[in-house]
Amino acid sequence: MQRLGSIRLSAVGDIALGGSLERNTDAFLSESGDVLEHLRHSDLVFADLDCTCSGSEGKPANPEEFLVSARVGQLQLLQQMGIDVVSQAKNHSLDFGGEALALTQMELDRLGIWTVGAGEDINRAREPQVVERNGVEIGFLAYASTHPWVGALAATPAGPGVAPIDVELIEQDVRALADKVDCVSVSLHWGKEYIHYPPPPNLDLSRQIVDWGARSIIGHHPHVIQGVVEWNGAVICYSLGNFLFPDYAEQQLAFTAESRESLMLTFEVSAEKVGIERIVPVKMGADCALQRLEEGAEAGLLNRLDEYSSRLQSPRYDQFWAAQVRGYEMRRLGRVLRTEVLDTGWRGGLARLSSLGIKNFRSIGRSLREIVVGRGGS
Repeated sequence: MQRLGSIRLSAVGDIALGGSLERNTDAFLSESGDVLEHLRHSDLVFADLDCTCSGSEGKPANPEEFLVSARVGQLQLLQQMGIDVVSQAKNHSLDFGGEALALTQMELDRLGIWTVGAGEDINRAREPQVVERNGVEIGFLAYASTHPWVGALAATPAGPGVAPIDVELIEQDVRALADKVDCVSVSLHWGKEYIHYPPPPNLDLSRQIVDWGARSIIGHHPHVIQGVVEWNGAVICYSLGNFLFPDYAEQQLAFTAESRESLMLTFEVSAEKVGIERIVPVKMGADCALQRLEEGAEAGLLNRLDEYSSRLQSPRYDQFWAAQVRGYEMRRLGRVLRTEVLDTGWRGGLARLSSLGIKNFRSIGRSLREIVVGRGGS
């Protein structure tokens, strides 16, 4: 039973709309009942909105990258899911420019959903969102990395974008907000995709943010689950994984296996403490429906989560991380070689490689550098 002066705050991972969800909306709503009911039993629900909503109108800032967008009307799904607050500090928030970002925020405001982490200029992007429930005030902040692994576009004094992961800005914002609310919750869009471990600088930064006054840190972007740890009275979730992220077949963007897994994490928050009440593993099906895992599969995923979390305490974590990066990039380049060259034939494959866009060549170049160096920033 919930105590007076405490609330249940639930956080979920990356949410994108549009794509295959457009033709599976009915199945999503009718078959995700257990998961959505869990969210409705929370006092407050926070999510990561990793898309923009404008259809395909607007001018993409990075047209060679994946463009994750949906019709504005799909934002109603967030309301139907019971989501109260979303972070827009994402690499996809400006996929169709500042006007699309403003349109998305306007519609979310109309639906009664608070936004944080992006805006028409840097001051708006850094604005906290303070929400009160049951006498407990939670202040939300959100930031996204501009590192090439993420590629978010920072707002400027006169232009739209996201609040960037900048140590000085975050320290100012967290310290100022910590004096005004019972709990500061910081969302961070960071890390390297498809690796279950955060880069070492992210460990250092998350602990600094706790020292400045944050009591929960909620991470996103890698598309897979990463560790959850308690640190000096706070809870740090490095990545909750993909909660609802449909396929975008026209761009050959699709998720399978572990990139369809996520965590619903429920905190108990009071003026005195923040703790983990429950962690519920979730998997997204081919029709976008969200399902809780069966008992055996849930135990297996939670065991993996324990492994990811405990590894963060390793005294040689830097070396472990470097090995993870090298292994991932070697497997990735192997897949490129196999699918683009060997399966096509050497002559046709080399011609196909030579026709790849600048995005692909940059990506291959980064892979080669990371194989050699084996580490990087946020």
